[in-house]
Amino acid sequence: MRTLERAILLLGVVLSLHLISACGQDDPDLPVLSVDRVYVYGEKISFAAGGDSYRFTKSGWSHPEPAGTWSDGVAASLTLRLPATKRPLRLSAKLSAHIKPPVVEAQFVHVYVRGEKIATWRVADAAVFTALIPRQFAGSGGLVNIDLHIPGAVSPQQIGSGADSRRLGIQCSEMTISEADALENTRAYALGTVIAFGAGRGSERYKVSGWSSEEKDFTWTEGRAATLQMDVPPSAGPLSLRTRMRGIGRSAQLPFQPTDVFVNGEKVAHWEVGEPAEFRADIPPALLAGTGSLLVEFRTPMAIAPSELGGNSDTRVLGLCVFELQITGR
Repeated sequence: MRTLERAILLLGVVLSLHLISACGQDDPDLPVLSVDRVYVYGEKISFAAGGDSYRFTKSGWSHPEPAGTWSDGVAASLTLRLPATKRPLRLSAKLSAHIKPPVVEAQFVHVYVRGEKIATWRVADAAVFTALIPRQFAGSGGLVNIDLHIPGAVSPQQIGSGADSRRLGIQCSEMTISEADALENTRAYALGTVIAFGAGRGSERYKVSGWSSEEKDFTWTEGRAATLQMDVPPSAGPLSLRTRMRGIGRSAQLPFQPTDVFVNGEKVAHWEVGEPAEFRADIPPALLAGTGSLLVEFRTPMAIAPSELGGNSDTRVLGLCVFELQITGR
């Protein structure tokens, strides 16, 4: 009898150990999450099929596909073991969103590091999105959780675009964490400061998504939306946005670039941007909502590649050539 009892007890222990080892694995065919190896800053994490994202994805992700991995649900998390650093970090992710205009035009992604919110991204077409991770959030190194909250995630079934029942939000194709310049530790903006968009002039710290590489005196928006994020004093009151820019086109085919300006998700202006000129928009104090964070977005639905206009062989989808931007109190 005692022998039988011992056998039953041993069987129970074996089954328990098996269940514990399988816990947390959404797909038993995928390798187990491994954060034993320290991440190397600048290393590209591939989310495409055959990539190495399985080493870092924690929860809220579907299976890898050729173009990348979809988030599945309203939150997706990663865990990385980072080396200690005295510098802030820059998180870069190449994303596209599950959308179906006009029902779902974009997905808003709220980015958290160790429970602290560091950015909000508006994701639609495929683009590279960036966020600064202040040194105090991750500079000590060790295990770091990155959480992406996607409240608008929806299944293709729900919006009539397919039979897929997964609640899709964003598809990530790659991600990188790199050390940033110490001056980029914050997006703090002093009202009245002129942000110059020429190479090396300091605009990088405010760019979130939709920007091409800097050129000598300007930066082009790339894609059909470009976003900036600035932190201003919460009590700043009503503000005024001023920018100097020109639009792609300026021809009979496209005499100007229609541009909608949004601040914190609310439309504040519509511009017709042609020849180089100054453009202005008022920002009501209610849009600050006591947070002091400004998410400024330029939407350019008629953005086009110069190669399509017959100008040259440039295939980038360009909208606005931005020289400078300034925000002042009113």
